[in-house]
Amino acid sequence: MARAGMRRALAGRVAESAGEINGPALLCGAAPRVRLRSMRYLILPFLLAACAPVAQPPDPRPAPADPGACGAEARQSLIGAPATALERELILGQVRILRPGDVATMDFVPERINFEIDAMERIARIYCG
Repeated sequence: MARAGMRRALAGRVAESAGEINGPALLCGAAPRVRLRSMRYLILPFLLAACAPVAQPPDPRPAPADPGACGAEARQSLIGAPATALERELILGQVRILRPGDVATMDFVPERINFEIDAMERIARIYCG
């Protein structure tokens, strides 16, 4: 009789150490026992990921273009001239004319020449991009 009781106690300990729930605990509504040893293996990858270096995102702003790449340097003499002076210029390549309040995309094209026109309809700035 004593051996049967020892076997039951030993079987209960083995079942508990394996993470199993014995019948009476389940029937009484007791919370299941979770072994901490097995939980640390689940937490370990998250802790290691927190120690990993974080890569910096690339700078979205492009590097300043060479003023001569699009021909802006050669046309700096037009600054202050009326915007109608652009009608007499022969420009082979991409051109963008920006007036006050115009919506412009943020794309950067080094070969494109940009002319900013001010409120007085004069050329205010000439640059590549």
